[in-house]
Amino acid sequence: MAGLIDTSSVTTVKPGEVMSFTPLNAQGIPDTTKIFKTQYNPSSIKFSENINYSENTVPHGSQQNKANTLWNSSSAPRWSFTILINDFAVEGAIKQALAIASSGTATTPIVVEKVEKLKALLLDVNSETHEPNDIQVGFGSVLFTANCVNLQTEYKNFDQEGNPIVAQIALEFIQLIPEVIVKAKANLMSPDVTHSVAFEEGDYLTSISTKMYGRASFFTQIAKANKLDSIRGIAPGTLLYLPPLER
Repeated sequence: MAGLIDTSSVTTVKPGEVMSFTPLNAQGIPDTTKIFKTQYNPSSIKFSENINYSENTVPHGSQQNKANTLWNSSSAPRWSFTILINDFAVEGAIKQALAIASSGTATTPIVVEKVEKLKALLLDVNSETHEPNDIQVGFGSVLFTANCVNLQTEYKNFDQEGNPIVAQIALEFIQLIPEVIVKAKANLMSPDVTHSVAFEEGDYLTSISTKMYGRASFFTQIAKANKLDSIRGIAPGTLLYLPPLER
């Protein structure tokens, strides 16, 4: 019998911020030329982590020791939230321009077009990597890299031609945890310092090393842990995993 512990939390987001979905290329670098930004933000984001146990016939908690349970694994964290896409406000000018340019010819409704673009980004198999895109999801202080495992679209409200005005999209992602973090959590490496940071404009690996480890000399370990070919030319927004090191 397997037991499951779900440690869930809901992160309240700030109004006016923009959620972005950026695919990673084959080298693991965010491709900002293919970024998708939401028009309206989710009101909350749910984050959950699961720990899997096996149990024997002794009821859990009936003894003072833990002989009745066996830890199997810790599942990758999951993120879930709902976004809205519509053809009001921001899209209004685009819709009007399309209508003028079409001169009466049929065009793909804006809402449907944007939904299909998002679906292709999150679900279609990338011809270069031969699997769906790894996606960097950014929203205010929330930043994680993950694969989309579920996308459900509900169209709401329709115009006189039957085109949807609003699309409500429920998304679920499974977070991608680098091997160095997994090993640290499993005590296969010293968990002295384990962090992840987003590389920003003006950052250097040496400055990040100094800030996180207290020494600039660890920049080579950071580059190796992230499989970087060079310490220069790192794209802003790249998520860097800092390995556990003795300071």
